[in-house]
Amino acid sequence: MSLTYGFFNSVDGDRMYNAIQVSSIFDGIIEDGIFGSIGDAFQVLATTGLGTSIGTGRAWFNHTWTYNDSVIPIVLDGSDPILPRYDAIILEVDESVGVRANSIKKVTGTPATTPTYPTLTNTAYVHQYPFAYILVNGGATSITQASITNMIGQTACPFVTGPLSVISTNDLVAQWEEEFNLWFDQMQDQLSEDAAGNLQIQINTHNHGEVTSTPVIAAGIANGAVDYTKVGSRIPTLLYRQGSSATDWAEAGSPTQIPETVRIQVGSMHWGSGTPESSGTIDVTYPMPYSQPPLVFVQYVGADTQKNFCDGVRVADRLGFTYEWKTSGLNGDITSLDFSWFAIGPELSAY
Repeated sequence: MSLTYGFFNSVDGDRMYNAIQVSSIFDGIIEDGIFGSIGDAFQVLATTGLGTSIGTGRAWFNHTWTYNDSVIPIVLDGSDPILPRYDAIILEVDESVGVRANSIKKVTGTPATTPTYPTLTNTAYVHQYPFAYILVNGGATSITQASITNMIGQTACPFVTGPLSVISTNDLVAQWEEEFNLWFDQMQDQLSEDAAGNLQIQINTHNHGEVTSTPVIAAGIANGAVDYTKVGSRIPTLLYRQGSSATDWAEAGSPTQIPETVRIQVGSMHWGSGTPESSGTIDVTYPMPYSQPPLVFVQYVGADTQKNFCDGVRVADRLGFTYEWKTSGLNGDITSLDFSWFAIGPELSAY
């Protein structure tokens, strides 16, 4: 194999170049195929009878270009009286010395009980690329568009790829592999022996609206700055809390604790008896339980905003809480009550 190069001015005919050398300047820039954005991209349509039309377009195959600026009609051969067949509409690149031309033509298939696509030529000098395959049923006098199988844009006759569509697949695959390995390592840590059950728990948790996905909630501050060593997990992270225990948040105290895990859940509830009442309770069950009783905060958002009442939260256990309310008696009873709640505490188990 020899070294080639170009182009230089010829002096007395000492620099002669052939068509392949000229066309080779596009190697690595344009890949063989049909230009999808030019004309009709050689679309094959059924017309009348056994007629077809091939639309306008431009192609690049085997270091040669083909351009068609008007519709080309091609009529298929008559059908077999009984058996169906497939015909092909093709682009042919013929490099043989006696031809040296490109053409659009038909290739007639062989009738059979179970017909197959005709075999196309691909030799050292003649190359054929299918625009479409057309089913011609036995005894048919016409074809429909449903009989035409388009091949443009598929492997046998692809669309041209050019500079704007080139990517570094090695870099992209490496990125995908790194992201997959990171995800897989996280899943190994998250799933227990009962992997399917644990995964279903996570799905149910997501459906209930629990905050367990990024962005991470960085709620603690050390020396005036967020401790970013805790940031990056998909689980909400409470960096610091004050209390006597890192796991039992109900224990009072002033020491700084670093909880291992945290679950945040929110909700809204409505109370309404239909008749005026001076007091009542509402029971709330968390969408997902906690390992220890969480901290609960309630905001009153009811319609009776002018009523004065006393309210409070009594945490029953790690499964839920009871909201108690009572009017002051100064402004009468109420018929309905709405509130939103926020709970934060140690989760049942680490994901």
